[in-house]
Amino acid sequence: MNYVIKLFYGSHIIITDNECQQIFENWDKLDKFVIKSASRIIDKRLIAEILTEEDFSYEKQEIENTKRQKQQVGILHDGIKVVKHFGRWVKEDSLYTSNENGETKAEPCNFDYNYYPEIALNLVKTPEEYFEWKNTKTEYLPEGKKSNLRIGNMKSISNIF
Repeated sequence: MNYVIKLFYGSHIIITDNECQQIFENWDKLDKFVIKSASRIIDKRLIAEILTEEDFSYEKQEIENTKRQKQQVGILHDGIKVVKHFGRWVKEDSLYTSNENGETKAEPCNFDYNYYPEIALNLVKTPEEYFEWKNTKTEYLPEGKKSNLRIGNMKSISNIF
């Protein structure tokens, strides 16, 4: 089993079971530890906590979910820019419309959740994620696999309802 050392400055290091055991055995004796698997020497004052890999991945997922809840802007899989308006994703350009009198008001549009499952699952990509995803090279994949890659890990909305 592998473990993860979380450091106070936000980084993390994956260590083996033996290295973790050596750290716990020598915690009171040493101020620095040699991590051969990572080719590093770590000062024990920098260690925030030591977790199993499973606990670390669960914690990372919780942090990601919290970021998603606070996200206010995003881009859908077909390039439509969206913003969150009172908890609902709406097209950025349709948020405020003008009527004949020149008054502006909010008119959120409804998205088809079958075509935009990322909205239903609250997995709308941030602009940074979208451009990274869009620039991913897919030439080496067969044609049928490219469309699956574009959808990513999103489940079909029909499986949810």
